[in-house]
Amino acid sequence: MIESGTIISIENELATVKIHRGEKCESCHLCDSFGSNEMNLVALNQAGAGIGDIVDIKVEPEKVIKHSLLIFILPIIAMIFGYWIGITLVPEASGEGSGILGAFIALLLVFIIIRLYNHHYSRNEKCAAKIIGFSSDHS
Repeated sequence: MIESGTIISIENELATVKIHRGEKCESCHLCDSFGSNEMNLVALNQAGAGIGDIVDIKVEPEKVIKHSLLIFILPIIAMIFGYWIGITLVPEASGEGSGILGAFIALLLVFIIIRLYNHHYSRNEKCAAKIIGFSSDHS
């Protein structure tokens, strides 16, 4: 996936790039849930670009899919599994309280696991996104 954006800051070999919603994002609207149609992305600055430059950024599709599954699907699976564990381990509890409690405990554990994974991942890999060149799109 290749997107264009404007570099807003540089620290060592990493650049923070402000990306505006492009054609590929038209049907998503995820940025709208954060209050705008733009987002900031940290990318490896292989092109030697400077602040204010409009650049093309490449993110490998398999990394996008992997991280999307981790962020969106794993918590849902954990809640279902936690609910099942809660009602299985405490069947004598009245109502579904033990299942709901199990679902929230599983959700909390998954968020901790995602946080640890993110901390480990950010140390072991420079960046999922890379600046591959200067953009011809100046919009």
